Amino acid sequence: MRLAVAIALLVISALLSRQALLAENSARITGVVFTATQRDRSLIPGAHVRLTTGDRVRETVTDANGEFTFADVTPGSFAMEATASGLRGSATAVVSSDQVLKAEIEMKPAALNESVSVTSGAPSVESGLSAKQELGRNTVLNAPSANERVDSLLPLIHGVLRGPDGLINLKGARSSQSGYLINNASGASTR
Repeated sequence: MRLAVAIALLVISALLSRQALLAENSARITGVVFTATQRDRSLIPGAHVRLTTGDRVRETVTDANGEFTFADVTPGSFAMEATASGLRGSATAVVSSDQVLKAEIEMKPAALNESVSVTSGAPSVESGLSAKQELGRNTVLNAPSANERVDSLLPLIHGVLRGPDGLINLKGARSSQSGYLINNASGASTR
């Protein structure tokens, strides 16, 4: 039993001494991400910040004040890159042990990478014409009609045209006469 207690104490003390060593040899990087104009400086909340050293990468997101923190950073040189919608910025830093480094990353407009693909092809055309065409109730009720007259809707039907004189022509009828049949009611006018 004493041997187990001694081993447990030895393991705990080794872990605590390792933690103390890590705490002594670690640093912290805090910073702010912003855009600058000639007059003022705007902080960027929600920017993605990446801290890179060698093959190790750490990431965080700026808070509502545009600030970020990387804790327990191993001393050395680092590259920092921040990105936000349409913006990009970077900075480098050298951190020594037990140091709190304050970094500022100025964002500038990122290069736009857009592409457009254009393809061509013949549009599909229906070749079959129907001899009978019906307008549904919803089409008639919802169709734009400046005069609110039924003859203003007739040009929606295939074969019905409004002539240059404003009269309705049905399937090649003369421009001086117009006639139509709707729900078994016919109308004709001559001028």
